[in-house]
Amino acid sequence: MYTNNSLILDKLDVKLALENETQKFFAIPKTNFLDKNKLPILQRVLGVTCIAVHKKLIAIGTLNCSTLVYDRFENPFFAFNPSSKLIKEYKSVSSIDICKSGDFLVVGYEGGQVILWDLSTKTLLSEIKYSDKPIVFARFTNFTRYQALIIDNKGATGLVSLYNGWFSSPEATIILNPSRGSGKILDASILIPDSNNPYPTDKMGLVAFGNQENVFVVACLTNKDSPVFKFEKPKEIKMDSFPPCVSWKS
Repeated sequence: MYTNNSLILDKLDVKLALENETQKFFAIPKTNFLDKNKLPILQRVLGVTCIAVHKKLIAIGTLNCSTLVYDRFENPFFAFNPSSKLIKEYKSVSSIDICKSGDFLVVGYEGGQVILWDLSTKTLLSEIKYSDKPIVFARFTNFTRYQALIIDNKGATGLVSLYNGWFSSPEATIILNPSRGSGKILDASILIPDSNNPYPTDKMGLVAFGNQENVFVVACLTNKDSPVFKFEKPKEIKMDSFPPCVSWKS
């Protein structure tokens, strides 16, 4: 399970549900909002598959395809549940993230869909059918507005501009393709630019990836065709026992 913060995980009944290279776009579905006053209290949310913690909000994805958002005091803030027809397509929520400002929410599904929510207005902005496989990683990049890094469970990795206005479709740019030697991506970490301390690499869009064999860094905005850095896995480490976990220290 990918999570932005391990806080409150001990309060939740956590269960994983991640098992299923096309760029098909389709219309925004009719939304089905839940009455936030009927949401369970945070400690009683069951079937949790993923979680994102922001300084103002806590977002949770579940096995039954619900997206639940609570404020920092654990009061219900927002909730969405697809229709029974769409649940068959979405299957379950498999990845979730809140942007740095707390205004937008990206949700990835086991069915391969990715949805962008505007939390300030509680409206659905866009949806993309990114893959036929489960989305295991959906994170805002903060490189540009509405952009997210998306990875499916086979390793297809792309930068997706989730919203370009009401009259245009989301756009996806594939960065890593497992069929071209990148392997199955097991973890990723985005180097988030710091507006208070700008640095030349901010314009490169650096992302660290880990696969079965090594860890490498890609400049997604300037040179996505070849890694900037590459670190081989020590021979004494068996990847089956120690899958890679990557993180930046800024």
